[in-house]
Amino acid sequence: MITYFISAKLVSLRKISLAIFSTLKLDKNSSFCICIDQEEPVPLKVNRHTSDPSNDVFELEMPFDFPFGRQCYINVSNFNSVIIDNTNATHFPEFDLMFNYHGKLGSFYTKKSTEFFVWAPLASLVVLKIENNDSTFNSLVMKRGEHGEYSLKVDGNLEGKRYHYIVHNNGIVNEVNDPYAKVVTLNSQYSVVVDEEKLYDNKQIKPKNQINCASEAIIYELNIRDFTEDVEDIKNKGKYLGLIEENKKTKNGNPVGLDYLKSLGVTHVQLLPILDFYDKGDNNDSYYNWGYDPISCFAIEGSYSTKPEDPCFRIKEFRKVVDKLHENNIRVVLDVVYNHVYQYENTVFHKIVPNYYFRRRRDGSIASASGCGNDFASEKFMAKRLILDSVEYLFKAFDIDGLRFDLMGLLDVDTINKVNAIAKDIKPDAIIYGEGWDMGYELPIQDKACIANASKLKEIGFFNDTYRDVIKGGSFRS
Repeated sequence: MITYFISAKLVSLRKISLAIFSTLKLDKNSSFCICIDQEEPVPLKVNRHTSDPSNDVFELEMPFDFPFGRQCYINVSNFNSVIIDNTNATHFPEFDLMFNYHGKLGSFYTKKSTEFFVWAPLASLVVLKIENNDSTFNSLVMKRGEHGEYSLKVDGNLEGKRYHYIVHNNGIVNEVNDPYAKVVTLNSQYSVVVDEEKLYDNKQIKPKNQINCASEAIIYELNIRDFTEDVEDIKNKGKYLGLIEENKKTKNGNPVGLDYLKSLGVTHVQLLPILDFYDKGDNNDSYYNWGYDPISCFAIEGSYSTKPEDPCFRIKEFRKVVDKLHENNIRVVLDVVYNHVYQYENTVFHKIVPNYYFRRRRDGSIASASGCGNDFASEKFMAKRLILDSVEYLFKAFDIDGLRFDLMGLLDVDTINKVNAIAKDIKPDAIIYGEGWDMGYELPIQDKACIANASKLKEIGFFNDTYRDVIKGGSFRS
């Protein structure tokens, strides 16, 4: 019985590494061709060949640059054809220069039509799966652009319609949410087309108390669920709205909800993550999660909503919370987790653009310096853009007043400085700070947004555990 395995990987824009493991000895006159879609095969030049009794490895050269966006195979004499794996291209020095897309991303609604945009430079095909009026779905092929973006304009009023992208990468097909979706359905099952003009309250209530510099901030950290979950007098326990209930007390007569926050005399509340995170608990109050395993940079968490089944209601509720806090001279800081995900292979980012969004160690494995998941490659052009677009959205949509970065030392200096510039442009008294520990070895120390580089991050605050340790002793004792 003849057994064999063939692997073909793109190793530069014109070179392919082909490995054949077989009990069948290769013919000395074996030929190699690249087949692009249904076109005529093109012969490949053999630059190098090494072999042993069970395998042969070839370096093959194409007479042109690899045609991203098309399905490419290698034909080998006496063997079946094999798809060329192009995912190594994300590490080529040319990649970000070739595919640094600056245009629209996400869905853009009008009553007459909706436009969809997704960045998938490695994909040979992207299909929009869009809901019809009868709750069935239609599949529409999207058009590829010159920077790896796929787009499609769909006529008709699509407000409230669910959708997915079906992405074809190297023979693997994934059906995923839109990474730029502002709204998702119950338990993050689908992205939703929304009329953003209806969605956001743009009253821009300004607190009367002034914050002239960041050192004047008095910040209280809380978790939406924990703050009210165990308080008998609160109606909306564990929910966004529970945070701003007034005239509520404990059994002993002490203030809770908004009255408790006001009694503290704080200028800011820092909310543990409210961006959509990995759970299946939108409609299950017994499920517990602090939110440090994010799945979206735009959609907010549904489990804190009183109507998680209504995709838009959570946004209206959270905006109501921000407005109410502002009315009472309390500003809002969001704890954001852009530095890592729980499991990279399950994210929409990896499924849409394999190998791009996450750092790798020298041995090729995915980095996990956070200790709680895989590290986001903020230094890459489109990864950086995702963070910056998210920050701009959060400030404009929800009128927030600052960001606290989880494990900020895993991110790069340039990204954090650009975050600060965006925030200050929208809201001059915004505060940006984070955990500044030096973590991991994949990003050079001079590029890390850690406390050692504070001189490069002049308007950024850092958690400083030196002061804490002086006051109460070290956290890590031998």
